[in-house]
Amino acid sequence: PPEETDKAYEMMSERLVGAQPIQRAGQPEDIAQAALYLASDLSTFVNGHPLVVDGGLIGGKNWSDSRITQQGLTSDDDIKT
Repeated sequence: PPEETDKAYEMMSERLVGAQPIQRAGQPEDIAQAALYLASDLSTFVNGHPLVVDGGLIGGKNWSDSRITQQGLTSDDDIKT
């Protein structure tokens, strides 16, 4: 039922948001934008590399936090890559 699906989505969104650097749930549009990029001329030099659309979940919040600590920063906005 749709109500249970919505409830499960909300629960998973809350859990994942805290674990990833980008503090919002992924949306279908995020995947669509990645697919459009790969299908466009902008990606003509991209080859053999997985494009991970996960809000930084693989790198993880711990990675972002450690970068902030290493650089003596107080905000994700201040991170220099």
